[in-house]
Amino acid sequence: MRSSKKTCAISILWLFLCSIGSISAQTIRIAIILPLSNGYAIEGEVLRAAYNLACKRVDWGGIDAQPLFFDHQSQPETAESLAVRLAEDTNILAIASGYPSLCAGRIADIAEQYEIPYLIEAASADSLTQVPRRWVFRLCPASSDYNDGLLGWAMTVVGVERKIAVLYSADASRLEGVNDLQQDFKSYWTGVVEWLAFPAGARSFSSYIERLKQMRPAVVWIFSGTTDAAEILRTARENDYIPYAFILGSTSLADRRLIAIAQGDAEWTLAPAVWTPSRLSEQRRRFVKYYESQTGRPPDYRAAESYAAVEVLADAVRRCRLYSRPEFRQTLEETKLSSVFGPVQFENVRGFYNQNRLRTVVVQLRGGYWSPVWPLEQAETDAVYPVPNWRERTKLELRDRRRENVNLALIIITFLLLILVILRRHDIQKRKENP
Repeated sequence: MRSSKKTCAISILWLFLCSIGSISAQTIRIAIILPLSNGYAIEGEVLRAAYNLACKRVDWGGIDAQPLFFDHQSQPETAESLAVRLAEDTNILAIASGYPSLCAGRIADIAEQYEIPYLIEAASADSLTQVPRRWVFRLCPASSDYNDGLLGWAMTVVGVERKIAVLYSADASRLEGVNDLQQDFKSYWTGVVEWLAFPAGARSFSSYIERLKQMRPAVVWIFSGTTDAAEILRTARENDYIPYAFILGSTSLADRRLIAIAQGDAEWTLAPAVWTPSRLSEQRRRFVKYYESQTGRPPDYRAAESYAAVEVLADAVRRCRLYSRPEFRQTLEETKLSSVFGPVQFENVRGFYNQNRLRTVVVQLRGGYWSPVWPLEQAETDAVYPVPNWRERTKLELRDRRRENVNLALIIITFLLLILVILRRHDIQKRKENP
C-alpha cells in the first residue's frame, strides 16, 4: 500500500515537473487585429509600429511569445469574421486591439461568446465595457471620461453661469460623447447651453458661424472629425469670429493632423488628452526616446496605448502558470502595473466592467505644440483664456516670422563671416609660404 502511494506521488511529481518544462518551452500566440487598409489605415499603422517596437523590447519572462497581426480592413464585418476564426483556433491564447470602436464591439461579442481574453487598447466607445463581459478588458479610458478634465477646467475658469455652444457632427460615432456632455451640463452647468448639429463632411460652415455670432457664447465646444474641425476653424477666421475659446471634444483631434490641415488656425484651441510626452516618469521618458530613435518622430497617445498593451500582455504572460484562456483571463483581472501609458488596473466601477481608469488632462495648442494646462498639478504652462483674436494672432504671426527672418539672416551673416575668416587665414598662410 505504501509502495503504491509512493509510486503515485512520484508519478504526480514527475508529471508536474514535465508540465513546468512544457510551459517554459511552449509558444504563446496572441492575435492583434488592426485596421491596416481602407479608412483607418493611418491609425492602424501607428498602432502596429508601436506593437512591433514593444514586442522587441518588452520582457516576456523567457516565454516564446508570438504576436500575430491581422487586418480587419476597417470593416466591422471583417473584424467579426476574423475574431470567429481566431477564437476557434485553440493555439491563440488571446486577442488584442480591434480599433475603431465599431470593429472592437464586434470582436468583444465574439470574445465573450467563445470565452477568449480580449484586450482593447484604443477603442473608446462607452458601450464596449458597459456590458458585463468577463472576457473583455480595456486599457484606454471610456469616451465619456475624455471631457471630464475639460469640464473641470470650464467650470473653474470659464464659470458655470456662462453661455456655451456645442457644435457637433450628427453621426453615430460622436453622439455618445455629445449625450454624455449633455448629462454633465444638466448636472453642473447653470448657464445656457446651445446645441448645433451639422452633417459630417459638411462643405460649408459659414451659416453655423453666423449663428454662433448671434448666440455669442463664451466658448464653442466642437465634436467632429479632424477635417470638419479644421474647416470650422478656417471658416471662423475667414468670418472674423472668435469666442473666448474653441474647445475640441475628442482626444483624436489633439494631434499633428489637425495642425497640418488647419494651417495655423487651430492655434490656442483646447482639447482633452489621455497621455502627453510632458512631465514624464523615467519609464515613459525611456519609451519616448526609444520610439523617436526607431521611428524618427515622437509618439502620440495611440502609440503609447499600443506599447502599453504589450506591457500588459507580457506582464500577464509572466504571471500566468497554466497558459489556458481561463487562466489568462484571471491573470488579466489581477493586473496592477505601471506602464508607459500610466497605471493599469482593471476595475468594475461606475457601470463599467474590466475598465482601466485614467484621469484626462487639458492641452492647449501653442506654437504647434499641445501643452498640458490643466489640472494645475500636471500643467506645463498656464492656459491662455480668453485667447487672442484673429487680428492679434496676425500680429503675433508677423512678429514670429520677422523673428525667424532675423534669425535666418544672422545665421547667413555668421556663415559668410566664417567663410571670410577661413579665406583670410588661408591667404595669410599662403603669403608666409611664398614671401
